[in-house]
Amino acid sequence: MNGSSSNKSDDMMNSVLNDNDQSNDDNNQSTSFSSFDSQSSGSIFNLINSSQNSNKTINSSSTDYSSSNPSFIDTKHSGTKSVSSASSSVALIQNKKFDFIPEYARNYLFYLLNVRNLSDKTVYEYYLDLRTFFRYVAQLKNITNEDNFDLIDASECPSNMIENLTLNDLYTYLNYVREGRDNGIRARMRKISSLKSFYNYLCKNSVIDINPTLYLEAPKHPKRLPVNLSLEDSIKLLQSIDGPYKERNYAIITLFLNCGLRLSELVGINLSSVNGNVLRIVGKGNKERIVYLNQSCTDAISDYLKVRPEIESKDRNAMFISREGRRISRRMVQTLVENYIKKSGLDPDIYSTHKLRHTAATLMYQNGVDVRVLQEILGHENLGTTQIYTHISNKQVESALESNPLNDINKKHGTE
Repeated sequence: MNGSSSNKSDDMMNSVLNDNDQSNDDNNQSTSFSSFDSQSSGSIFNLINSSQNSNKTINSSSTDYSSSNPSFIDTKHSGTKSVSSASSSVALIQNKKFDFIPEYARNYLFYLLNVRNLSDKTVYEYYLDLRTFFRYVAQLKNITNEDNFDLIDASECPSNMIENLTLNDLYTYLNYVREGRDNGIRARMRKISSLKSFYNYLCKNSVIDINPTLYLEAPKHPKRLPVNLSLEDSIKLLQSIDGPYKERNYAIITLFLNCGLRLSELVGINLSSVNGNVLRIVGKGNKERIVYLNQSCTDAISDYLKVRPEIESKDRNAMFISREGRRISRRMVQTLVENYIKKSGLDPDIYSTHKLRHTAATLMYQNGVDVRVLQEILGHENLGTTQIYTHISNKQVESALESNPLNDINKKHGTE
């Protein structure tokens, strides 16, 4: 199996995980991005700035959601029995322990961690997919007596067994995860990508000679337009922010709406990440990129830092902290965004933190930002991922049809 095929499959896997990323840069991209700086991004939310300046009277009725919202559970610190998938994945990676799968599969995961330099979260997703696959193979080939699928130990599954699987075996596996484990299209696409990447690695390292995933096809995924807030709704959302933590929460939502950050990227921001109007972001795969902050962002961060308490804990360098003095958790950010979405009269079943990322991207594109520049801002490796934001609004479509020269032909020729 050649290296290009392996890389293609690995890129396919990364594209399905989280944000559909793959690389396609040109030499002029960094130049155009630098020249973009704060000009285009600053113009997008000038209306928001002016609106906020005229509405500085803030209510102080809400409190920090970690204590006041009964629906909020910080699984990392609450002491409850439930453990978040994020914290369990970190523990798993730190212990370098991948149970229930063969050694050659564990070696593959270590390769992803140490050579491909993929994030702990991404490698954990690979592990879960491989564990499900090996448990299925163990059942299929009758090498286990365990009736409970989730307890099957497939660590002794030999490499020649998965090498000799047929294409029909693999499609039967996909049917199993669809019907037996309720996997939707995206989950099945990811599992196929996991298998292709894994088998490519095995061939490349001479663990097996035959790759049964070579002709394995992924299900077609229907294209959906991204959901985003309008400019008016974005303003309403910002105007809804109040309470004793209003400066912090306002800065968080402002960064989402202006910079299009991922949730993990925002939570990971440190005090040292910001230098003037330059924000260094650590994105997917531990890749670092620079985002230039516009005036809305720098003002919001400045206002927050004036009231941010000094802390001496291990999270003292974290930009956004909870009332307990710890780095703010993803769940807490999701909850505060959900509460303000409700407060502004929007539907929390439709809008979320990730939809704020969509909002930033859509508003920037609609205000003239080049798609290549947008790709750099969002941290997309694959330009195709960014191009979902090039959809045209219904009003633009309506206007285009109205502009058709045949539109008023009946009037010109006196026909009805």
